[in-house]
Amino acid sequence: MESLTRLPILNFNLKEDLIDLSRIQKHQFPDFVFKNLNFLNLCLNNAQSNLNVINKALYVCDILIDYSWEMLNTNIWIFVEEKWRLLYAFTTLFKIISLDMQFAGTGSHTDQLIDQHKQNIVKLADLGIPNYISDLIK
Repeated sequence: MESLTRLPILNFNLKEDLIDLSRIQKHQFPDFVFKNLNFLNLCLNNAQSNLNVINKALYVCDILIDYSWEMLNTNIWIFVEEKWRLLYAFTTLFKIISLDMQFAGTGSHTDQLIDQHKQNIVKLADLGIPNYISDLIK
């Protein structure tokens, strides 16, 4: 598998454009949230990740997205703690990057597949990171 230090669709350099977890680490979460966020961070910082590791990262992303979504919908939006919005945004960003790594690692693609992949990424970004993107990346 070729090096995935620069992702093709996102133009995101994993060596330079680091995800800043300090903003979310000040909040108190259940232990499994931090363990899974650290796992995701390790996966993404390992630019040589194989598809098996990327698939595990996507599975963890889905768990954290579902969990944070449930927490976001426990109350009226304005009364929901910021930490759940941040967790949802961070995890969505991790998922987008993982999907792009997975896509890049599966070989050549037709224009139709590339367009579909771009649409999926835009949809995820629109749902998950509209207000926090500048806070997520250093």
